[in-house]
Amino acid sequence: METGVDNETGDVGMSTLIEPDELAQLLCFADVIGCGSFAGAARRQGISTSAISRRIQAFEQAKGVKLLHRSTHALSPTKEGLALLAEVAATKESLARLHAAVERASDRAGSEIRISAPTSIVRICLASSLVEFNAIDPDLQIDVRSEDRLADLAADGIDLAIRTGSLKRAPGLMARTLFRCPWIACGSPAYFERRGTPADVDALRQHNLIAFRKAHTGLLEPWSFLTHKGLERVTPGPRFVLDDACSITTAAVEGLGVAWVPEYMVATELKSGALVEVLAAARHEEMQVSLLRRSGSGPQKRVEALSDFLKSKAPTWIKR
Repeated sequence: METGVDNETGDVGMSTLIEPDELAQLLCFADVIGCGSFAGAARRQGISTSAISRRIQAFEQAKGVKLLHRSTHALSPTKEGLALLAEVAATKESLARLHAAVERASDRAGSEIRISAPTSIVRICLASSLVEFNAIDPDLQIDVRSEDRLADLAADGIDLAIRTGSLKRAPGLMARTLFRCPWIACGSPAYFERRGTPADVDALRQHNLIAFRKAHTGLLEPWSFLTHKGLERVTPGPRFVLDDACSITTAAVEGLGVAWVPEYMVATELKSGALVEVLAAARHEEMQVSLLRRSGSGPQKRVEALSDFLKSKAPTWIKR
C-alpha cells in the first residue's frame, strides 16, 4: 500500500502534505465560521466575498465533502466541516508560531553590522559616533575592523566600509560621500616659536617635515600647494617617517616638526590651539571620505539607519 513514507529515510513524501491552495481554502472556511458570514471573512482576508465562496466550493468539489450548511439566515458547519475546523484552528496557531519564529530569525540576522574603516577614522570620528548610535539601537552588535587596506566587502562579510581618496579600486560598490576636507600643513606653537613660521613653500622645505608612508605602496605621501608660482610639490625627506596617521598628529603636537594631514585628523587640535595651520592660502588638495556598500546586497534596515546616522554626524567630525 502506498503510504507516502520513504522506507530508506523515513521522510514523509509530499503526497502526505496538504497543498497550499487547500490550506487557503480551509482558512477561508474557518474565517466564515469565525466571522459568521462570507462578508466578514472577506474583510478579514482582504479579498472579495465571491472569492471566499469560490475557494470553499472548490475544496468541497475537489474533496467530495460538504463543509457548510447554508440558509438565508445562518451558516453552520457540517459534521465533516466541524471536524476539520478544529484541525484548521490548530494549524493557524502553528502558522502564527512559525511566523513569529521567522521574524525572530530575521531580527537576529540583522543584529550585527561589520564595518571596515581606516584607523584614523575609527579613532577620531567613528568610535564616539557609534556610542551615540548605541543609544538609538542598543541591541545592535557592531564589529569594527580598523584597516587601511581596501577590504573585499563580499569576501570579508563587510556591511559598511569607510574609505578615503579615489574609489577607482572599488568598482561595483554603492558609494555616498560622507565629507570632503582639505589637506593642511600644521605644527605646534612651540615648534614655530623655536624654528620660525614658514612664509612660503621654499621656507617650508627648510623645516622638519614629518612624512607619512603609505601602507599599500610603501611610498612617502607627497605634499602639494597652490601658490602664485603654480602647483608646488614638496617631498618630505626620510628623517621623520611614520606609517600611522594618528601618530603623525601626536608627533606634531609634541613639537617634532610640521605635518601635512587631512583637516579632520587635527580639527580638535586646531580648535584648542595645540596645532596651528601654516600656508593656509596655498591649500590645494582635498580628500574625499566615502561610505561604501555592496550593490545588490539588499537594503537592510539597520545598515541603512547606521549609514544615514553617520552621514548626519560627518559634518561634526571636521567642525572647527
